[in-house]
Amino acid sequence: MGRFIFGIMEKMNCNIESRLLTFSFAKSTLNNTTYYQLLKAEKPSGNVVSWMPTNRYFREENNRFIEWRDNEEFVHFDFNLQVGDTCKILKVLHIDTVQLEDQKPRKRLFLECNHSGKEDITWVKGIGDIDYFLDSEYFCSVTDPLENIKLRCYFQLNYVRLYQASWSSGCITVGTKDENLNNGVTIYPNPTSQIVNLKFEKQIKGKIIFRNKIGQEVSNF
Repeated sequence: MGRFIFGIMEKMNCNIESRLLTFSFAKSTLNNTTYYQLLKAEKPSGNVVSWMPTNRYFREENNRFIEWRDNEEFVHFDFNLQVGDTCKILKVLHIDTVQLEDQKPRKRLFLECNHSGKEDITWVKGIGDIDYFLDSEYFCSVTDPLENIKLRCYFQLNYVRLYQASWSSGCITVGTKDENLNNGVTIYPNPTSQIVNLKFEKQIKGKIIFRNKIGQEVSNF
């Protein structure tokens, strides 16, 4: 799964507030399948980003982006779709290619929300929904469009910008030091309510903190 960081806008009827999201480097095994947890950082402190768990787990396979949800897999994006195909409540209208700031051609799908009368949804391979990231289905279902959050900027590893929304006046600047990414660490089983095992690829120094799904510290050493 590609490493990325991106900022999103909060509900458009509220004050602008940006958030950072990324995927953990640590592998999580669910139903004998490897996933990566989505992490969030509400407010960067100086040049340090402190990542918190979201308890949402994702993987990529065969051009599909999949979440483990309610003990089953949910396909968010399927870039194998062709014109006329449907995915949940979305229908593919048109397919082409687009170049982002890295100048690499990427597959782009234009989709419509079935029976909603809303504007088209756009997927770009390597990012997902270019406007709502993981919330295509939610955008198609919600009554008030001001309840939606929108993708503002998208960064590759080391904070190299790949995309900035045309309506955005700028991207979040956070420096280059990350915390809580678990780089080189395998955690299993995850999630768990009993014993947890940590496997380190190399010797590390520092403090290890365990938090529950709402971010409360439950143990450290």
